[in-house]
This record gives sequence, structure tokens and C-alpha cells, in this order.
Amino acid sequence: MQFVTVAQYLNQTEADLVAAELRAAGFEVYLHSEFSAPATGLTLFRVQVSEDRAEEARAFLKAEEADDAAGKA
Repeated sequence: MQFVTVAQYLNQTEADLVAAELRAAGFEVYLHSEFSAPATGLTLFRVQVSEDRAEEARAFLKAEEADDAAGKA
């Protein structure tokens, strides 16, 4: 199964929360981390789902962002 990135963060907590939301919605999630800038110690966290559900996951995340924005208004 091929996994593709649907979101990426410099903060592990934020990446973990998004991964948990996707898992709760029924997505199989892989959280990949790598040093994006070893000299500065920054780590990039990539939230990945199976390629065949990537567009669905992106739509889910976009809807979640819209709901969050509406709740803060």
C-alpha cells in the first residue's frame, strides 16, 4: 500500500492531533518524521494516508478547518 502526505507540521503535537482526528474518522494513518533542517533541529512531521483515500482525507481536513474557523467566529 502506498502512503501519501496529506498534511505536514513542524509541531509534533499538532501532527498527532490531526492524525488522531483522521484515525477517528476511519482513515489508516502513518505519521512520518524527518529532520527538515538538521542544523536548526527542526523536524517535519508528515501525516500520511493511503493513496486511494488521500483526496477524501484532504477534504475531511478542509472541512474540519472550516468547522474550527466557524466555531471561533
